[in-house]
Amino acid sequence: MTPAYTSSLLLLACVTMTTAHRLFAYWIGGWDVHSEGSFVWASDNRPITFSDWAGAQPDNTGNNEDCLEIRVVVGSLWNDRTCSIRNRYICEKVKKSF
Repeated sequence: MTPAYTSSLLLLACVTMTTAHRLFAYWIGGWDVHSEGSFVWASDNRPITFSDWAGAQPDNTGNNEDCLEIRVVVGSLWNDRTCSIRNRYICEKVKKSF
């Protein structure tokens, strides 16, 4: 899948959950905990090569925002956020081969 297609799937999942459960932000598995401003996927430390940041993001407010969320209320754009916030999350699942 292309990064843009993956982003579209994330958007669809977020809009569906927001409508059903009034949830507005979701963790999507990226962070920059090892090197500020260099976001990687937490599962395997691969660099994130696609991004869809909201304006002025990432901003590392308070030198304490290391995790990546998608915020439905700001056009489903990305934001860096303190990792201790209790957001819901979206997971990637490996397709089983038959």
